[in-house]
Amino acid sequence: MLLAILCVLAILMFQSYAKFEKSNRIRYDSFRIADELRQTSYDLTRFCRTYVLTGDSIWEKKYWQVLDIRNGVKPRPDGRTIALRDSMINLGFLKSEFDKLNEAEDNSNELVWTETVAFNAMKGLFDDGTGKFTVKKAPDLAFARRIMFDDKYHADKTKIMNPIDDFIDLLNIRTHHVVAQHSSRSIRLLASIIGLIILIGGISIISYFKIKNKIIKQLEKLKLAKEKIEINEDKLKKQQYYLTKAQEIGSIGTWELDLLKNELIWTEQNYINFGVPLGTALTYEIFLDCVHPDDREYVNTEWMAAIEGKPYDIEHRLNVNGEIRWVREKADVEFDKKGKAVKAIGFTQDITERKEVEKELAKHRAHLEIANKELEAFSYSVSHDLRAPLRAIDGFTQILIEDYASKLDEQGKRLGSTIHYNAKKMGKLIDDLLAFSRLGRAAMTITKIDMKNMVNAIYQEATSAKERKRIKFSLIDLPQIEGDTNLMRQVWMNLIKNAVKFSSQRKQAVISVTSKGEKNKVTYCIKDNGAGFNIKYVDKLFGVFQRLHSEEDFKGTGIGLSLVKRIIKRHDGNVWAESKVDKGASFYFSLPKKQK
Repeated sequence: MLLAILCVLAILMFQSYAKFEKSNRIRYDSFRIADELRQTSYDLTRFCRTYVLTGDSIWEKKYWQVLDIRNGVKPRPDGRTIALRDSMINLGFLKSEFDKLNEAEDNSNELVWTETVAFNAMKGLFDDGTGKFTVKKAPDLAFARRIMFDDKYHADKTKIMNPIDDFIDLLNIRTHHVVAQHSSRSIRLLASIIGLIILIGGISIISYFKIKNKIIKQLEKLKLAKEKIEINEDKLKKQQYYLTKAQEIGSIGTWELDLLKNELIWTEQNYINFGVPLGTALTYEIFLDCVHPDDREYVNTEWMAAIEGKPYDIEHRLNVNGEIRWVREKADVEFDKKGKAVKAIGFTQDITERKEVEKELAKHRAHLEIANKELEAFSYSVSHDLRAPLRAIDGFTQILIEDYASKLDEQGKRLGSTIHYNAKKMGKLIDDLLAFSRLGRAAMTITKIDMKNMVNAIYQEATSAKERKRIKFSLIDLPQIEGDTNLMRQVWMNLIKNAVKFSSQRKQAVISVTSKGEKNKVTYCIKDNGAGFNIKYVDKLFGVFQRLHSEEDFKGTGIGLSLVKRIIKRHDGNVWAESKVDKGASFYFSLPKKQK
């Protein structure tokens, strides 16, 4: 009987305890929902404001991630995917309590519209009157910042927080009533079992161990949380170290200027960049004094334009302890609701080394241009001056062979023919050299070129009917390109003649012309099954008078591919080749779709 009474009392006690625990859980979950609604509202505001101030898209991503979790679009950290409003319904609030939370969320969702307007204004998108952002204009940073920081926004924010506070008051009243009921029932139960000390002692011991285990578990959780915090602190210190090191390596210092107080704050690297003692109190005027005297008016003019709304991204000189240094400065200026500049945040980077390299490059470029012009003039002059005596040698040799043949023995005739042949060959070399020299000076006339028609016409011109019978020639639809028609004819003429020449020893020659279109360029290819060449000598292939085959095997002057390379380079393109000995060769050149 006593055991039965003890069991009944224990059951009643545990039922009461279970109800109390349930009430506590509901209370905890209720406060958690209210706090989540409050916190997400603060987070949405903070992320949106940071985005409109910095323009960094990471804050927009964070904004929509928080909103998607709250609306049940994305899973929560615990893995559940449930909207905040559904969580309210599942907890079974009283109507008055639910109405308050519902009012707060509705107000928060209305505020999301304002924040959406700000996001789209940053991208140049505006409401067309139907709730859709289809009107495209210039991005309006000032408008986005104004609606995110004006009094109306703060008033709308208050409409979210007030219902949450009312909800917490209602919940406190109800849960207090539940606690009071539980306390009253507990007193009655304790009065009923006051004589059952042993049972109470046993229950107390059991409760003690349960509480102890809970405490131990909580301590373990706290220990793990502390370890995570320490790990995160170490990561944060490392990130801070890397940032400082990166600024030091890149000579980048950051700064902030309060335009209302005229107070300038520099990082340590900025003090180094300007040669100012660390900790010196700074103003805009002190900064301007550090600027090279010849650049001060320019810098001040650009800064005055920046606080009126123009971008601030300039390069200028500094006078650092008597040494001239170059820096680049860029800043973002913040404005108040009235459009007045109030603060600026920016960076200063020492670019002295870059400027020195640019100066040296410009000097070398100028020297190179002069040397190239002198070389072209010299080549043209030498080639031109050689033509007259060469024509005389060729003419007199021809006269000797034709008019005095009867007086020459076979050896004399052979020597005369050799002189005549080599004079002709040298004349061809001079003609090629003159063509190569003129190519550097000739002006280009850029037009649209039908590459397919040009290649087909040049193939017919470069080959005889007899040659075409043994050549299997294929030509796909080639895209049109911009370029100089005469120069591009020279390119195809040299490439096609080479393909025909170096595949002349094949019983069945195969020549194909293809192309490949890319985003900003077109690549053309001519492929043959001829003699090919050793790929390790490919660097010599496009040099002037460079030959990879003997004169006996394949005649030529070795300047054709040099002309090809020079023409393609003048069109801002590239040329290259692939081959294996006796396996044919492929020549490629790429050209931009639009010529500058």
